[in-house]
Amino acid sequence: MNKTEFENAKRELLEREHHDYASLELLVKVLRSEWGCPWDKEQTHASVRKDLIEETYEVIEGIDRDDAHLMCEELGDLMMQVVFHADIEDDAGRFTPTDMFDGIVKRMAEDTDKVVVASTATTMIGRLKALKAKIPVWMRKSPNLRIL
Repeated sequence: MNKTEFENAKRELLEREHHDYASLELLVKVLRSEWGCPWDKEQTHASVRKDLIEETYEVIEGIDRDDAHLMCEELGDLMMQVVFHADIEDDAGRFTPTDMFDGIVKRMAEDTDKVVVASTATTMIGRLKALKAKIPVWMRKSPNLRIL
């Protein structure tokens, strides 16, 4: 992003009435650009790891309270973390946000098809257990995250 693109992006973000994923992705690019925020530019996966975990727990708090306002806010914060980490990888040339979305949509579409074609509840439970077994062991055993 050159200086002109930086200025145009800032102006676009300020002038938009409503924002979407593309706005968030652009915001992160602006923040981490040469002319952006010095703090954001120097962050690494490790330095913001705790923020990712904290935002995840705050989403869970919103769910537990059944508080739509809190969930909306915290899901936005969590999405910021996801986009921030993806941008770090994009800058490093390891993967792009498009790679990330391609991967999850393809996996979920395939897994959903496997579950939907199950003809009985017993078959479906068996398929769900098989899908759960695909989750990396470190995720299933993490003291910070309890999943499934």
